[in-house]
Amino acid sequence: AKIGGEMVSLSVVEQQVRQFVDDEAEMVAVNVPDEKKGEQIVLLTTADIGIDRLREQLLGANCNPLTIPTCVHKVDAVPKLGSGKTDFATAKSTAIAGALAD
Repeated sequence: AKIGGEMVSLSVVEQQVRQFVDDEAEMVAVNVPDEKKGEQIVLLTTADIGIDRLREQLLGANCNPLTIPTCVHKVDAVPKLGSGKTDFATAKSTAIAGALAD
């Protein structure tokens, strides 16, 4: 993702969040368009965690504020391809639809 001109690795975002959610929880971080910063990070997860609590935990762990998701959408399951790998296109569409609904 490119946020405010800075490149942010979505896998780093997922690794940072992983320490604050259940090991069994599925998650994927995706970048979606943002009018102010170019892109924003949206986290789709099966974990029951709110953005305020997550933001507080990540800031408390001294994570770079650019790597903190803008919003979290709880999903029943992270979209997967037939091969079992994450379906990033569907995940991104789901994140955009969720952002528009907010």
